[in-house]
Amino acid sequence: MQHFRIVMLALAVMLTASLAHAEDMLPLPPDPPARAQNDSPAEPSVHAPPPRCLQWSDRCVQCRKGDDGAVLCSNIGPACQPDTVQCIQTAPDDEPKADPKADPDADRKTETGPRTSP
Repeated sequence: MQHFRIVMLALAVMLTASLAHAEDMLPLPPDPPARAQNDSPAEPSVHAPPPRCLQWSDRCVQCRKGDDGAVLCSNIGPACQPDTVQCIQTAPDDEPKADPKADPDADRKTETGPRTSP
């Protein structure tokens, strides 16, 4: 048992010493240039909804607007390659529907029985 402890202690010392010298042997890659804060990303984020869109996806992440307007997104799958963000469901138009009473022929259009000539 004593022999095992000595071997494990020697192994721990050798590993620690080799890790300390590994930083000197491997060159570190240069730091990437700093990006200005006002630079916008090249592609829009999937977490930012397209205009008038209620549900959208980049084929990896599915997002939708919640009842309170918050953005709710799924997790990305492993090894998924995102595509461009596409809207799946748009918000309904805000234009008011035409009033059927304003159309003089509206009653004829909704008739279900046989037509009789006056």
